[in-house]
Parts: sequence; structure tokens; C-alpha cells
Amino acid sequence: MTGHSPSLLATTSPGGHTPSAREALEPVRTTTRDQLEAAWQLHVDRVQRELARGWAEDISRVLEERFEEIARFLEEAVERLAAERVAAGWQAAAARGGQEANRRLTERLNQAGRRLRQAGDIQEWTRVLLEVSRDFSPLTLLFRFTGDTVRLERAAGDGLPEQLAELSSIELATAPAFRTLLECRDMVIALASPEEISPSLASRLPPSGGRVALVPITLRGRVVAALFAAAEEASDLNALELVAGLASAALETRPPAPDGTPGGFVLISGLSRPGSLPLPPWSSLSKEDQEFHLKAQRFARVCVAELRLYESEAVKQGRAARDLYARLKEKIDAGREAYRRQFMDVCPSMVDYLHLELVRILANDDETLLGTDYPGPLV
Repeated sequence: MTGHSPSLLATTSPGGHTPSAREALEPVRTTTRDQLEAAWQLHVDRVQRELARGWAEDISRVLEERFEEIARFLEEAVERLAAERVAAGWQAAAARGGQEANRRLTERLNQAGRRLRQAGDIQEWTRVLLEVSRDFSPLTLLFRFTGDTVRLERAAGDGLPEQLAELSSIELATAPAFRTLLECRDMVIALASPEEISPSLASRLPPSGGRVALVPITLRGRVVAALFAAAEEASDLNALELVAGLASAALETRPPAPDGTPGGFVLISGLSRPGSLPLPPWSSLSKEDQEFHLKAQRFARVCVAELRLYESEAVKQGRAARDLYARLKEKIDAGREAYRRQFMDVCPSMVDYLHLELVRILANDDETLLGTDYPGPLV
């Protein structure tokens, strides 16, 4: 059978057996399987190579993306942790610094109070006060009140104008800031202008055009002096108030001067003058008597303040005519009687603070303005 593959020819086995079609096709099946397996292997190898190449690229891309994310996360976490640690460090340092600053301030104030109490005389008290005040303001002046004037006693600061040494008494009428301090007995902030602190003082200060602070120093409830300081950013006005309070307390515990002036405040008090009432040594009074005296002083101030407030026209006319008592007799007598019952008849060491207030405030430190009918202090 010409044209047919020999492998497909029907052959007879040596034993004369004629093979079946399946048996005859078996060599072809085997050859075909080998070829298919080879083709499959080639295809698999090709696919694996492609897959391997694509997998590596995908893995590399994914790793790069994930690495970038992880890197950013770690950088942000490190920065956040560092910022938190820095902030915590700053807070701790600030707390330690604040505690140290408070400790130094309280130590300085404690030393200032001790030096003011231990001052041998009023001159030393004044010097210590200005030395301590200079720590809290670049410019500090100490003024005293006497009658209708205020006078510079001492100055401290860098670059003080020489003209301050020539400053004479300042009329309170030209210095509203000082008058306000006397009335309110609390710190006053004012412009460093001629209209506020007087032309004579303003012209002698450095031309800063800023503000100034007037801090009261009191004795027996009265303003007897003022710390005058530059209210600048470098000034610590709260500390100056504390210093003024320490200075006032030191005055209260000082023995009286030879002329009886309380606190030995001879240089800058302006409280005592010939003919004024002798005041008891404050340190000789018991605590209860001191409190009772302060209560009497408050009573006297309120009585006179009410006269000035509700009888202002009569006060004005009485000062001009020098007959204040005659114009306000009914109210003054009522106050005197109440003061006698509540204070003079109760405390043997009591002083007629009402008389002192009538003379100092109502009569502007001129007893003759009360008139010839005025009966004088209670006894």
C-alpha cells in the first residue's frame, strides 16, 4: 500500500499475529506525547520566565512603595517623638526656671524687708528702699508729701538727669497724679507729661514720652511718700508694690522720732508740725489697741470724706471764708460726738484722729480755715 507511513502498515508479528489498530497507533501516540510534553515544557519555561520577570518588577515596585510609606511613617513618628520630648524638656526647664526665679525673687524681697526693718535711721531706710527698688525699675524716685506740696527726697537709676538735683517742691495743684495717689492710696499709672506729673518734674525726666507708676508708702493708713518709677517693659511694678508694702510695714514698727513723729519719719512725713497732736508710740500699743486705732482712723476718714462729698459747696465757701466749722457745725458736732462715744471714751491711748483729718483734709493742713469757733481736738 504505497503512500502510507510504514509505521501505520499492518504488519504481522513474528508469531504470525496481526496487531490491532490501537497497537499499531501506539508508537505514534508515544511520539506525539513526547512532542506535546516538550512543547508544554517550552511553554511553561517561557511563561515562568515571563512570570518571574513580571513578579520581580511587581515585587520591587510594591516594596519601594511600602518602603516609602514606612519611611515617612517612621520619620513623622521620630519627629513627633522628638518634638514631644523637646516640649517636655522645655516645660520642665521652664518650670525649673520659674521655680528658681520665684525663689530668687522671694529671697530678694525677704532680704529687702529685713534691711528695711534693721535700718538704723530714716536716712538709711531711705537709702535701702531706693537700692532695693532699683532692682525692679531702671528709674526710681522717692517723694515725700508735706501739706500741699510733694518733694523729691532721693533718686536711683542710670543716667539720672542732673536737673533732678535742682527740683524744688512741686505744688500738688500742678500734679494730678500725686493728688490721685493721696486720695486712692493705691498705685497710680500716669503719663510722664506736664499735665499729669507737673511741668517742673516732666521737664527734668528723660524724654521717653512713656508712662510712670506712683506707688504709695503709708503710715497709720495715710500716704506719706511715693515711689515714682518708670512703667517700662523692664519694670516689675508688682515687685515695686511689694517693696513699698515692706517699707510701709517697716515704718510702722520703727520707734517714734524725738518730736513724737510716728515711725521716725522726720524727713519725709510732713505729718507733725508745732501744735499738732502728740501721737502715741505705735510699738508701745498692744495689737488690739493698734487695730482699734486703725478703726478710729478709718472712721475719721469716712466722716471727712462724706463732708467733702455731700457738702462740697459749703466746704468750698468755708475754706474761702475761713469758717468751715460754722458752716458745717451740725455735721461736724455729730461726728465728734459719735467719735467720742465709740473711741475716746473706750480707749485711754486714743487720739482725736477726727480732728487730724478735719485739719489735714478739710482745712488743707491750715487749722485757721476751721474758724475761731472751732472747739479744737477732743480730750
